[in-house]
Amino acid sequence: MDTNSNESLDDAAAEGELFERVKLLLEQRARQVCEDYERDQQKRREGLGFNIFTIVSDRYHQENFHSDILAAFLERPQPGKESHGGGTAYFRRFIEFLKTCPDCPADLPDADAFGDYATGREKDRIDVSIRGKPINGSLPKAIIIENKINNAVDQPNQLPRSLSK
Repeated sequence: MDTNSNESLDDAAAEGELFERVKLLLEQRARQVCEDYERDQQKRREGLGFNIFTIVSDRYHQENFHSDILAAFLERPQPGKESHGGGTAYFRRFIEFLKTCPDCPADLPDADAFGDYATGREKDRIDVSIRGKPINGSLPKAIIIENKINNAVDQPNQLPRSLSK
């Protein structure tokens, strides 16, 4: 009897068993990878809170990018809506910054003068608006932010035209 043929059969059987074990391990690993992937996707679908990268990836348009970021940080937190978690801190710091700007009005009011302000984005053709509420019968305060890219200039009567529509 040829012992080489028995060794060949034994080797083939061992290779077959090894192949089946490897195949089983790969199937188990593939199943685990799929389960891990689905779990990760589920986490992403759940509310992650304020996430600047979501704003960037979901709404990236070069001409609107800066305005989206500004509006997101200046926005007053509202119940049931994702927020950056800083309350009105960014808005207050923004007002403080404006007060140091030599081109801004000297009588710029404090952040409290805006009351329960609302931040708008592309409303009435205004890139970012902050509209205050009247406090104790005073007129409401407002800040209008017009973003320009690539050294664009204001159009003639741009603000009055925006507000008249």
